[in-house]
Amino acid sequence: MEIKKLIAKSSDYRRIKRKLTYLRKIHQSYIDQLDSIYTENHKLKEDLEVANATINKTTKKAHQLEAEKEQLSQIVETGAVLRAYNLKGVTYRLRGKTKRETETFKARRVDRVKIRFT
Repeated sequence: MEIKKLIAKSSDYRRIKRKLTYLRKIHQSYIDQLDSIYTENHKLKEDLEVANATINKTTKKAHQLEAEKEQLSQIVETGAVLRAYNLKGVTYRLRGKTKRETETFKARRVDRVKIRFT
């Protein structure tokens, strides 16, 4: 009887040892998966920080451009109200190496037009 118990115990021992080996392999695969998940999570957090920084920068730039647009539209509105009086246009021809300006009246010779108003 004792021999049968020992044999039964030794077979249980082998079965338990195989099961333990199997569980250790599963445990190691879980550890590997956790490590890869941790690494991926860390990388995703860094990517998220970069993306958020880019979004904040772009949003700030958009607000600045919007403010500049408002200022320029106010300037345009002001300019639309201005009236010019005493308009005088003078045409010039550039002559010589120094590009000296001389007044001309022929359109084909005109290089520069200056307009004066008050």
